[in-house]
Amino acid sequence: MAERRMPPLHGRLAALALALLLAGCAGARKAPLEVDLPLPAAYRGSTTDERLRSGAELPWWEAYRDPALAKLIAQALERNRDIQLAVARIEETRALIGPAQYAELPRLSVGADAATERQPRAYRFNLPPGAGRDLRLYGLTANASYELDLWGRLKSLEAAVRADYLASRFARETVAISLVGDVAQAYFDILSTRQQLAITRGTLEGRRAFLDLTRRRFEGGRASAVEASRAEAAMLGVQARIPMLEQQLGQLENRLALLVGGIAGEPGALVAPDARLPLPPDVPAGLPSSLLERRPDLLAARQELEAASFRADAQRAALLPTISLTASLGLQSRSLGDLLSGGATTWGLGAGLLQPLIDASRNKFLAQAQEARERQALVRYQRAAEQALREVSDALVARSRQAELRDTLAGQAKSLERAAALAEQRFKAGLAAYFEVIDAQTELLAVQLAESDARRALLSATVALYKSLGGGWDPAAFAEGGPTVSSAAPVAR
Repeated sequence: MAERRMPPLHGRLAALALALLLAGCAGARKAPLEVDLPLPAAYRGSTTDERLRSGAELPWWEAYRDPALAKLIAQALERNRDIQLAVARIEETRALIGPAQYAELPRLSVGADAATERQPRAYRFNLPPGAGRDLRLYGLTANASYELDLWGRLKSLEAAVRADYLASRFARETVAISLVGDVAQAYFDILSTRQQLAITRGTLEGRRAFLDLTRRRFEGGRASAVEASRAEAAMLGVQARIPMLEQQLGQLENRLALLVGGIAGEPGALVAPDARLPLPPDVPAGLPSSLLERRPDLLAARQELEAASFRADAQRAALLPTISLTASLGLQSRSLGDLLSGGATTWGLGAGLLQPLIDASRNKFLAQAQEARERQALVRYQRAAEQALREVSDALVARSRQAELRDTLAGQAKSLERAAALAEQRFKAGLAAYFEVIDAQTELLAVQLAESDARRALLSATVALYKSLGGGWDPAAFAEGGPTVSSAAPVAR
């Protein structure tokens, strides 16, 4: 039988490296998780005559044709603290791209050293005659090391950091959209509260006039004490509404001041006293599928999913061996004066293959944990998309129903105005008691306030629809690194 000969050692090492390479190529990368997002054909609450496009074009607040509102939004986007925090977060994630890129480059280092070593007496015969036991060495070295990224670990980590950076930019747009909506909402709330305050004050003046009239009629014997007391109670009931409305107005003005990045000042400093509620514009909702391309919070969630997937790839690659190359070049001499002489040169080249053994189980558990984080990111993205669809549908339903309610209350208010006027005439003519006047005026005041609140709610629903559609930023400008709604200057890429 012929004797089997073992292959040379370098051949066995090459075969082992090739086997590890093939195993790494087969197991380091994993197919990304599939995103299952069943989308409806249309939003619930949308009408068939709406155009199939998004109503979130820039800048949507100009549809209200209110320069004061546009100015407040511009101030908020420039000075709001939440925007500033989001910008700082972008700067942080952008700076982290640098270290991830440098990790893929060779590591270079230089060093200088000086050492003294005392030799044992037994080894003195190895030293030149007359030399002491103290051995001094001086050296200069330059070292280089490079990790071969065969399994894509370093590239996956860099891709994850870049996904974090994109997610932070999308997050800033999300903050900006929410801020614009909050400013518009606070502005409309202030105008609505002012309107309700004016209605209440006007009603109070009327109640005071009729209280005086009732008292004179009581003094003349043409009205009872009950009618006079009832008239006074009705007047005080209206008067009691005013402090509550004034408190609400002051708090709303403080909220708007905080949103625009300032502190509360004099009443009317941010919103002119003569400002009035605008008419709500029409907002075509578009298709549900376009929502995934427009809403920056969904785009941010998608980038977070991408980052989690890349980190899972990097953690799986940590299970495989690390192959590194090293090189060194230096000078070494026993005398500092001879350090730069030609005979002091040293150099070295090497290659290493490190397969984790004790840490293999640890890395396996870390890979499982990162894969679980990837699945969590997927669920968060799916949940965010479902919530976005709900927000659009809610805003569409609210806008439609609030428009109907506003029109109904407006018609009811006109009818009650006529009824109250007739009751006053009948009272002055002595044909009706003041209770009839009080009831008519009380019902009229309630409907007038409800109508004002319905107008505010309709504007609020319109703002909510713009926000839910991802309105207020330009995806094309974002992709080009240009200005968007939340930035007046291009973003470095």
